[in-house]
Amino acid sequence: MIPSDAIVLRQHWRYYYKADGTRKARNCCNGSKNAAPKLHNVAKTYSSCVKQSCMQVFFAVASVLGLTVLSADATNAYANLPPPDVPTFVWVDDAYIDWYQTKFGVTLNKGMVMPVLHALQGHPESGALWEAHINGILKEEGFRATVQERNFYRATIEKQTVLLCRQVDDIAIASSEQELANRVIDRISQKVDMIKEGVMKKFDGVDIDQRKGYTKIHATSYLTKMLQAHGWATPEAKEPTRLLEPMAPDSDQLGQLRGPLKQWVSCSGKSWASSSLHMSSRGLILATRLYL
Repeated sequence: MIPSDAIVLRQHWRYYYKADGTRKARNCCNGSKNAAPKLHNVAKTYSSCVKQSCMQVFFAVASVLGLTVLSADATNAYANLPPPDVPTFVWVDDAYIDWYQTKFGVTLNKGMVMPVLHALQGHPESGALWEAHINGILKEEGFRATVQERNFYRATIEKQTVLLCRQVDDIAIASSEQELANRVIDRISQKVDMIKEGVMKKFDGVDIDQRKGYTKIHATSYLTKMLQAHGWATPEAKEPTRLLEPMAPDSDQLGQLRGPLKQWVSCSGKSWASSSLHMSSRGLILATRLYL
């Protein structure tokens, strides 16, 4: 019997392709303010994300100190966590009913619910639970967050400086010796499932090119993917470069591009472009035409 004051959310599935082509399915729940206003009133929902500018500082400092940045990813991060503080249930859906029928030969009633026993993607508390969990683990390993950015950490391990930058469950760890960084990842892996990804080549959607004297941060992969999505990656004819027809500020095509372009300029640090796109999305650009 469901308690009268129980929080019951609708679950849904997210299917997508990762950058490397891997197909992935993720079970989520609708924990938005519209779907669960009562939950937002009582749950701790704040969790931080690293600023792009601080991420750039991390790679700059690592380069200046001559450190190599390695990559690690926490797999199924939320599944490693305890349940939310506020008891929560989710309705069974068609996908779960089909799976249960195939697995156990029993057909469930669509009016049934399941208790949430671990943090679930989409639940407003999940991000805060993960941040508290991973910060506790990093603290045990000697890492301390900086004052200006809580996702930028520093530690002295085996008499060497080790830097760490975290974007939710993606971790960049910099040290003078790759073996040392791998040993740190191994110790963290004993408390939360981690996958070693070797020398970092991409972080938070940005390409990372580490060289002996410098580190280059660029968005080639992201731009290539965006151009391919709009059919602009391959020239249609061998003609001299010409200016495309202008797009009106309120056109659907420009509307579809604003989000990807904002991500690109955010990653590349072109603050002036970000401001222009922000204004154009609100009709504040005085020009009657915009060019890409």
